[in-house]
Amino acid sequence: MKKAALPGSDRNRALSRPGIGSARARLQALVRALRDAGEVFMIPSVHEGSWCLRTAFSNWRTTHENVERVMRALVAVLP
Repeated sequence: MKKAALPGSDRNRALSRPGIGSARARLQALVRALRDAGEVFMIPSVHEGSWCLRTAFSNWRTTHENVERVMRALVAVLP
């Protein structure tokens, strides 16, 4: 059975476009920038052969505002 793609999942692939450096190195730099900013914690991972950010939203108290906070932190550190 083929897994359904999550909405917006193609945005993850932007980190592995050819010709703009190593996906792993770029992702590690992004993770360092997130860590240094101190707002959110994420780690690099590999999913189905592609480098990605790993995070978990498993607490039942996670709100839409929490997700927005993560998105703002990501936007703030992206080049």
